[in-house]
Amino acid sequence: MELINAQGGVYVKECGKRLPFKEILYDDQSDQGRSVQLVERTMSSDNVVAVLGAYSSVLGQAQSVVPDRYQVPWITPALGQHDLLPGPKVGLRVLSPVDLLGYTTMRFLGSLVDQGKLEKGLKIAIAVENTDHGRTTSRA
Repeated sequence: MELINAQGGVYVKECGKRLPFKEILYDDQSDQGRSVQLVERTMSSDNVVAVLGAYSSVLGQAQSVVPDRYQVPWITPALGQHDLLPGPKVGLRVLSPVDLLGYTTMRFLGSLVDQGKLEKGLKIAIAVENTDHGRTTSRA
């Protein structure tokens, strides 16, 4: 954000000029109710043009009901489990789906074996949380 602002901000085509970023930070204390309240606050009272959501599937899922109500773009760096996102029309997920993360990880390890960087017969342990996210990861 500092780098973009040092260059004059983000070019906004509609007004034909560059505008600086202004950040508003809140601590949701990893609490679902508080997280939803704060996202709603940023959209209704702080008049933001976009919200970067929590990095947690549980909090992101709770937040995901707010963006459509206010028509404010909501970007979630979490929610790798595709069936957790109810589908806000103004939401954007930037994390690959969990089932692809597991698959991609295994393909990567396989390529290291093929390159001779890891030995064949590799034993892999997967430690996951006991949540939908964790169970989907372990199935992938």
